[in-house]
Amino acid sequence: MIGHVNGLEVDLLAAAGLLRSVETSYVGLERFGRAPNFSAAWESGAVDFVTFSEQVGFDRFRASQAGLSFWPVIGIAGSDLVDGNPQIVAAQCPITGRPYYAVTPAAPDVVVIHAGRGDCHGNIALPAERQLSHSLDVILAQACDTVIVTVEEIVSPEVLRARPDLVEIPAFQVTAVVEAPQGAHPTSVLGYYPADDPGIQEYLDATSSGATAREVCGSTEDDYRKQRHSASWRSQAATGRTQGDA
Repeated sequence: MIGHVNGLEVDLLAAAGLLRSVETSYVGLERFGRAPNFSAAWESGAVDFVTFSEQVGFDRFRASQAGLSFWPVIGIAGSDLVDGNPQIVAAQCPITGRPYYAVTPAAPDVVVIHAGRGDCHGNIALPAERQLSHSLDVILAQACDTVIVTVEEIVSPEVLRARPDLVEIPAFQVTAVVEAPQGAHPTSVLGYYPADDPGIQEYLDATSSGATAREVCGSTEDDYRKQRHSASWRSQAATGRTQGDA
């Protein structure tokens, strides 16, 4: 698993025993604290954790986007990040002689992105009001040959043609598009629904009691929605799309 800043998605993979290694800057649940399943797997030695700074984690995907064999970095000099990480190598600028570090590209085998809307051809629209993560999505789509995009809704091509400026991931970059409404739950999707804070807490309570990933999430998507969507979040999600709508 290669990322930039990660959270619940990595913890779920750890809970299911499907995680071997993680390369990122952070794995946690922000105000909810540590990612318990990932932390337990890492501390037991079941999962390797290769750490980078947040900026370097972002830049590794930029290196893959540009087809570079490394990305030059200066800002991590003097930090513990450079110790014992074979993917960060001391180097020297061939033009000025200035010392810096060369960092390996992310080089993902498969990229998975969740977005708001796309059409049947794989054209993906991003919000008019965006966050940094949306800019990274554009880079991710150009950093790998296999790109899978899950979307809240598949709309007709005519809908996207009405706002071509929002289509920042074109169909030729997408291997498959999958309609997955509420697919980012319990986290949020700008323009569609907020984070399900009670649902996240229920997940943490269930995992801390020793429940397995299957017991926490269910066997099917319907099971998951029944078990993990909190009543308060269902009420909010039912009111429709939030600000930031494309």
